[in-house]
Amino acid sequence: MHTTTAKLKCYVCNESHAIYRCATFLALSVPERKQKIDQLKICVVCLSKHAENKCKFKGCRKCGDKHNTLLHTTVNDDNNEPTVSTSINAHAAGNVENTHVLLSTAIINIRGKSNEIFCARALLDSGSQSNFITHELAQKLQLARKKVNFAITGIDGATNHAHFSVKTAVQSRTTAYTETLEFLILPKITPNLPVKKIKLANSGIPSYVELADPSYTKPGKIDVLIGAERFFEILKSGKYKSHENGPVFQETELGWVVAGQITDKTTTNVHTFVAQTANKEHVDPLQNQLAKFWKLEEITTTNRLDRDEKLCVEHFENTVKRSGDGKFIIQLPV
Repeated sequence: MHTTTAKLKCYVCNESHAIYRCATFLALSVPERKQKIDQLKICVVCLSKHAENKCKFKGCRKCGDKHNTLLHTTVNDDNNEPTVSTSINAHAAGNVENTHVLLSTAIINIRGKSNEIFCARALLDSGSQSNFITHELAQKLQLARKKVNFAITGIDGATNHAHFSVKTAVQSRTTAYTETLEFLILPKITPNLPVKKIKLANSGIPSYVELADPSYTKPGKIDVLIGAERFFEILKSGKYKSHENGPVFQETELGWVVAGQITDKTTTNVHTFVAQTANKEHVDPLQNQLAKFWKLEEITTTNRLDRDEKLCVEHFENTVKRSGDGKFIIQLPV
């Protein structure tokens, strides 16, 4: 008897695992997974590359439609789950009067799996009850991930989800400040901030002001967002404002951050970014009791696997291999 073992390669991250075991893919919301599958041009049912109309997989285990279970959308999920919402607002604006509203950013050090130090650009947001980190940085840090369930809603009503979080230490580059924080993982936190390069009309900054982000006038990606959990703890007493219509320089444990309105020599369109997060795990006692009541009273429509079906699924997941020509090889049950 001849057996062939093919090394799996994930279409998303190129690591040696199937796409349905990829942490990066699983961290995406269902709409984002569908978009990724479309970009990769792979089968929406078995999540692999094969000839068109050759897929023999039955489809979604939850609804029976011709798509993979990982692409299943439950229409009433948001209606059945009580939530506690917190708004996260990020504004970067420019108008015909040549003014911009800056948000506070800082360059920080953040620790990886083996205590390596990575440099990251942080957005400080006092309106957020959660901290966030991008997939890209989370991949570099290689930290252990914890499963979570957070809904994140944009200003246009589009909802994404955070399914994983990581915990690590952040450190100041200018002081001895260090703190361990938990971050929700998102593909992207905000567009580049500021939205365009700013030419200051009056850039006089006192020599004693050590900027937390020396490149605060240049567009750059945001790697992490630090919310209200630590925002006010890192504030210090120092404050400086060069003129009435200028920005505020605020001393923090991370260095001096710049926020508020500034005058620019050029014009731009107005850009505003808004996101709302809803924690589906933490609710107040009354909401929790109501949720339990409705879950007891409602008639479930979820397909549950019996013992034999579960064994079949486990056997498939543990033994499936893929050959060089794209065929699946599954070990026969003993």
